[in-house]
Amino acid sequence: MTPIEDKNLDQIEYLLQLSSQGHHFLFEKQDIVKALKKSVDDEKDFFDFDNKNRIQNLLLRVIEKDSFSEKQCFLETLQPEDYELVIRAYFHLVDNTILQKSNLKH
Repeated sequence: MTPIEDKNLDQIEYLLQLSSQGHHFLFEKQDIVKALKKSVDDEKDFFDFDNKNRIQNLLLRVIEKDSFSEKQCFLETLQPEDYELVIRAYFHLVDNTILQKSNLKH
């Protein structure tokens, strides 16, 4: 696996920050609603070993794209199931970004 360039990580961090403010540029609104509407009975199942590797691979492939438009083009090539996995995983990252920046901790 090739190392991820800092500029690509910076771009994803920027997109996560925007998403934490409600601006979701990587995905269409209707796709977000459809993916997040589906119930995942057990989050452990979503992040089981096989799924976790699949999600990690997909997210890395998104991150490795140099431009925002390349990221979107790649996402458009995904099978619907993989696309929904990326959306769900991305929003887990958004949630974690929000929690990290929050002063309120349990």
